[in-house]
Amino acid sequence: MKKYKKITSRGKRFLRHYDRRSTNEKYKKFSRCNIIKKRYISKLPPKNPFTVPKHNIDTRGNIVFPRNINKINQKIKDMQMHAGLYKICVNHRHLDEIDNTSILILTVLINEAMCNIKKFQKNKKLSPKKEIDERLSAIGYWEALCVNHISNNSNLDYLKIASHCGKEIDNGLHIKIVNFVLEKTELSMKYKDIFMDAVFEAMANAKEHAYDDSKDKKIWLMGAYNEKTKETEIIFYDIGIGIFQSLEYSETKFAKYLNKFANMFGKKKALERLCTTNLSKYKKNKRRGLGMMVYKKLIDGLSAERNAILELYSDSLCYSTNKGTHAIQGNIKGTLVRWIIGEKK
Repeated sequence: MKKYKKITSRGKRFLRHYDRRSTNEKYKKFSRCNIIKKRYISKLPPKNPFTVPKHNIDTRGNIVFPRNINKINQKIKDMQMHAGLYKICVNHRHLDEIDNTSILILTVLINEAMCNIKKFQKNKKLSPKKEIDERLSAIGYWEALCVNHISNNSNLDYLKIASHCGKEIDNGLHIKIVNFVLEKTELSMKYKDIFMDAVFEAMANAKEHAYDDSKDKKIWLMGAYNEKTKETEIIFYDIGIGIFQSLEYSETKFAKYLNKFANMFGKKKALERLCTTNLSKYKKNKRRGLGMMVYKKLIDGLSAERNAILELYSDSLCYSTNKGTHAIQGNIKGTLVRWIIGEKK
């Protein structure tokens, strides 16, 4: 007695799909089968040998910075390993929670892993729940990564994710950022100058110290206003060599001093010294910046009437005006500066 091969589950799904169209000549050649004792023997069309296989990156669960920085790094490493040979699909369906800082970090690192080219197609089947999806759209996540995004410029609670480098960094950009903060926080104009100094310093540090001269000196930024908590946050992020490696390469007197200080007392105390030391203007170079102390000066000025926090991350350390200098559970690439300005006390 002749034995027939048992149909697989894939074959059954194929037949259920095409048996409905058995009258159509176009599909008859695909639905050839023999029915022997209620078992199907199907001949499926061969797979296209030139089809690029897919690799799925699953973002299930919570992604909250800095608690889940290792999770972000693992996803990016997985993406870099498969980016050249596979079609990358980022699955957001099971994403339960994500904060604004993580959105910015993911945007920047995914963009770098995909060689700064928009290669994603936004797929509704892989999108997160509606609340998160709308926030990702308003904050500019889809616009930065996808070729088929739908621009959403109606939400004024966000300063969209954007990258700037070289000549794009000018006073016009600084004023745009400062005006966003002043409008959302309803701060008086007396804080405008100190805010301009802080924004200028963040931009200048990325341009002057964060990257090798051979690379694009990009800095990414975003702003967000949370109506529930009445908090406004501004975040600057570069994926350069980081603060401590920059100190090793710098030839300025202060950088050499801090590098020796870090070797003697550790990076933790060196980061705190860097953020709390005021740099005086050199006579030969009056155009130089004020140093990272200006970040803290802004918060010191605001703290009298507002709940305000400065957070600066580099390597595996964080300097915070709220919690002091402490280690985080992972390593962040480059340098991230975040100001959080709350409601009045």
